[in-house]
Amino acid sequence: MSNAPQSSPDDASSEQPKISPEPLPDLPVESDATGGIFPNRNRGCALAFVAVVTLFFGWIALMINLPASRPEPEPLAPEVRRKIEALPLGANVIAFANLRAIRQTGFWNEFLPDSVKSKPLFSDSSAIGRLMRLADFNVARDADTLMLAVQNRLDAPELNIAIVTATFDTAKIFKALPLVAKERFAVAPSKSAFRLDDKQWACFATPTELVLSNDVSLIERYLAPQESFFAADSVMSPLIDEVRYKSHVWLALGSTRWAMEALRGLTASSEGLSESGNVSKVQRLTLCALFSDGLAIESIWHYDSRTSAFFAGGLVRLAAWVSKQFSQRQSQAIKKVLAELVITQNLECLVFEASFSRALLDELRKN
Repeated sequence: MSNAPQSSPDDASSEQPKISPEPLPDLPVESDATGGIFPNRNRGCALAFVAVVTLFFGWIALMINLPASRPEPEPLAPEVRRKIEALPLGANVIAFANLRAIRQTGFWNEFLPDSVKSKPLFSDSSAIGRLMRLADFNVARDADTLMLAVQNRLDAPELNIAIVTATFDTAKIFKALPLVAKERFAVAPSKSAFRLDDKQWACFATPTELVLSNDVSLIERYLAPQESFFAADSVMSPLIDEVRYKSHVWLALGSTRWAMEALRGLTASSEGLSESGNVSKVQRLTLCALFSDGLAIESIWHYDSRTSAFFAGGLVRLAAWVSKQFSQRQSQAIKKVLAELVITQNLECLVFEASFSRALLDELRKN
């Protein structure tokens, strides 16, 4: 029997000669580092390409992180501030209209049709509508100011309160109240609230201020507030402060659900835009308008991040540009309206501004 040692495959492989890598010559100085993307004779093209890409991303960074300047917002009138201060806490929708001031503008007197001016705000089928009809009171024609606040939460029924100021014919109002009201309830301080139906209460805070609500406790808290709304609220207060035009009409939506519903209405003319990507991620929204012979508007959309606002703004700008340049369904008046729209990103917000002349509004109405 042979005693020769058995060789293993590992031993065999270890006995193979080691092959050193073939030395490669150094690349010449004039070689192309871009792998042939740019010809050597056009080396400037490579530098231009890098510069364009750098400038593009630098521009994006500036758009996202550079605050935009905007005109100083109008201050709240003292009487309006007093009303907001007394609002019950938790309201995440607040709307205001200075109807008396609007009725003095050319927009109201010469542009709006009489059917709009005389149309009742409340339906005759509602208790408040019947009360207004019996008292011969038309909100659009007779009210000075109108404010609405809504407390909207997924875990609780919706609560709302409205404050109407006007020079009421109190004799007619108190004559009509017993014909409509089902119950009278004492509220502090020494006031009476009237239950008009299962969902509506009415109370005169002063002879010129009528308070309406679907919950009598909201009326009590408005008449005798325990806390300052501006001091206690951290969501709605900044929204109200940022509203540019406060003297005629403004709206602040601090609820994501309400803001998204408003956005769908504002973008209804662009199919699918309100549902697309970053546009639909709006968190809060404000809208205001200033009337004269024409109309000036501003709307601010709040997003959760600067990046979301940037991409949402890009989508809206693209949709507006395509509608203005290529849409066959839009009239020339609508395209002129889009041409007046200015969109600016301000950190986490998109700011929309537009000013429409009387001539443009007349053209829009004719179309």
